[in-house]
Amino acid sequence: MAEPPKTVSADASVVAQGTVSASVRANLALQHLLGAARFTRQSYQVEQANAGKPNGPFFEELIHLVTAAVTLSVGSLKAFANELFADGTQCFSSLSKEIRDAIWVLAEQRPSMEKYDLALTLHAARPFDKGLPVYQNVEALVRLRNALIHFNPEWDDAQDKHKKLSEHLRNKFPLSPFSPANGPLFPKRCMSHGCAEWAVRSVIAFLTDFQIRLEMVPKIDAANPGLQTR
Repeated sequence: MAEPPKTVSADASVVAQGTVSASVRANLALQHLLGAARFTRQSYQVEQANAGKPNGPFFEELIHLVTAAVTLSVGSLKAFANELFADGTQCFSSLSKEIRDAIWVLAEQRPSMEKYDLALTLHAARPFDKGLPVYQNVEALVRLRNALIHFNPEWDDAQDKHKKLSEHLRNKFPLSPFSPANGPLFPKRCMSHGCAEWAVRSVIAFLTDFQIRLEMVPKIDAANPGLQTR
């Protein structure tokens, strides 16, 4: 004789007959940043293993690792902004669902930094001082990511967009020890552990500041051991 079907409960303290369905939503902001930190640690290992050597095949691995770290760091920034609006009942509890939905229709396709500014406005929180490094670093990081993903080659001796980006990135992180010091900063000299580490730390610093302003329970915590960069 077959056993009767087992009861399923959303609460272990309650036994209910039938089937209970539950909605599950994946959040990837933290996972993207953990991935970026993992690639950053690997870039550190590659640089250390090849310290003092001339440029060689290992530099291709550095390009892959640093590009992945930069891309995932910006991916975390973008995902966090979207998840913030998806969690509207927690962050914007004073607004009705109808108003939150209408705002999201207008904001969904806007750049991520505008979404953060909007979130602070809706929460009546202190706005960012856009002249401070915590804001300027993530703006420069987004520019770097866009230049890598939508790459347009330029000759070293006839640079335009690459030169402008290099000026935004100058003095923000240690450059590659394997590229000529007199070469353009973007793209090869920024393929360094220092760049990957700057990407991860810039996003952590920005989101930490943002979470404090919004008085959120932190989703991104700098103390997370998975966010170590070396």
